Amino acid sequence: MSKRVFVTGGGSGLGRALALRYAKAGYRVAIGDINEARLQEVSDELAALTSESLSFKCDTTRISDLENVRSKMTEAWGGLDIVINNAGIAGASGFIEDLSLKSWQTLIDVNVLGVVRGCKVFVPLLKDQRSGSVINIASSAALMTPPLMSAYTVSKASVLGLSETLRYELSPFGIDVHCVCPGYFKTNLTESLESNGAAMADFVTRVMERSPITSEDIAEQVFQLQESKDFLLIPHQNERKLWRLKRWLPKWFEKKAKQTAQLMVEKLS
Repeated sequence: MSKRVFVTGGGSGLGRALALRYAKAGYRVAIGDINEARLQEVSDELAALTSESLSFKCDTTRISDLENVRSKMTEAWGGLDIVINNAGIAGASGFIEDLSLKSWQTLIDVNVLGVVRGCKVFVPLLKDQRSGSVINIASSAALMTPPLMSAYTVSKASVLGLSETLRYELSPFGIDVHCVCPGYFKTNLTESLESNGAAMADFVTRVMERSPITSEDIAEQVFQLQESKDFLLIPHQNERKLWRLKRWLPKWFEKKAKQTAQLMVEKLS
């Protein structure tokens, strides 16, 4: 029987690209999303690729939604082999003193606890069969810690830390854990971006438009990740270079980061 994968946030962006990539490879694909219209659109696309796909209206801030997915997938397919915790938001950006605690709490609830809930609900299935993969989508922000994005950075750094912890915790059960840290790419992430004005949204949009890779490119790299057994995937070449420079030449990286912060402050103040 073909393997089974569940993708949160599967109704758009990287989640959609991942769902379609796995379907093209012959997987049985289930997707969850809070946007019913987009969920239906991707469901129709999946139906053209495979006769075995499922879709669920699913809010990852509600563990009962994820438990319902687990129940329905177990009933239909006997469980799953791969869970991809992809759902996330851009949330609030700006100076630390301007970010409300409510904005912080929303980002943590979606980006961090959403992944925690996904792991908590689906890992027991993987443990029972002593095999499977958990793929958590973080961000290069977790590695580069960009200025004016403290809440988002903390949320994604938490996903990275959680993933590394689970990598060791779950290895005795034959479960692989991977963490993906993409940079900017064309997606609908700016729809969930809050800021103190249009400047940040405009900046992010322009950077996304200049991205050298697409969500489909990243989905392909994620698909190949399981074969390599690597833990960390940084899809963007430039971000991979910066990550190495940060580790090998920390003083140089600090100087460049401060220069970037100065430019951003001047543009957004």
